[in-house]
Amino acid sequence: MGSAASSGDQAANQSASGSGPQIQFGNVQGPVQTTIGLLAGDLADQLIAEARKTGELETQLDSVTDERDELIKTVALMQATAARI
Repeated sequence: MGSAASSGDQAANQSASGSGPQIQFGNVQGPVQTTIGLLAGDLADQLIAEARKTGELETQLDSVTDERDELIKTVALMQATAARI
């Protein structure tokens, strides 16, 4: 029984080229565990990629917000200058 479990673990720990991390599920062994692990790993990679995109968008939004704030200050300054003239 120990050797059957270890061979299942070995199959689950084998990685396909280009695949992400594998996640193991309880008593499922062999090719089924490997397939589930690869699919879960690929899903995890996709979620990480989406999180990075979200982070990049948040950074861009912060930059645009800063630029907008600067433009508002500049317009207010121009209006104040125009009011004096």
